Amino acid sequence: MVQTETGKKYKKYLIDFNASQPQCPQPNCTRIFTTSKLLKAHIRKVHCADKQKYICEQCGRGFSAQYLLQRHLVVHSGVLLECSVCGVKLSGRTGLTNHLRSHLNIRAHECGVCKKKFTRASTCATHIKFVHKQGLLGCDQCGQQFSSRNQWSVHMKTHRQEKPD
Repeated sequence: MVQTETGKKYKKYLIDFNASQPQCPQPNCTRIFTTSKLLKAHIRKVHCADKQKYICEQCGRGFSAQYLLQRHLVVHSGVLLECSVCGVKLSGRTGLTNHLRSHLNIRAHECGVCKKKFTRASTCATHIKFVHKQGLLGCDQCGQQFSSRNQWSVHMKTHRQEKPD
């Protein structure tokens, strides 16, 4: 397969983009993070079942630390925090903080394709991936596209006749 100079630059852009916007590799988890450090923390807190010693009695969700369970319990308590700008009610400080960012209208994350701006890097990454179909990883052998490196890696093993992990 012959690649043009533009094609090579585009491929490098996609690699750089994906590297700067790490996505959770777990099946059925679509979370995208601004840093790999946040991704690692997410995996440790949400997906490491062996470390989930603290279980919510109301919904069965597990947590690796008591403080994470306590923070989660706010969801079930019915205690809601109200946005002072628009009055919407949210559970937990994190939800309210994230919501308040939208009122500040600081849109520092710009789509490289259409120049639309976003308040969060993860929202921008999701926009690019699903609106412009970029950030998808393609198989050079069959053309199939994947939204995560994990999916792509498992697929590539089928061409090498390896058993997926």
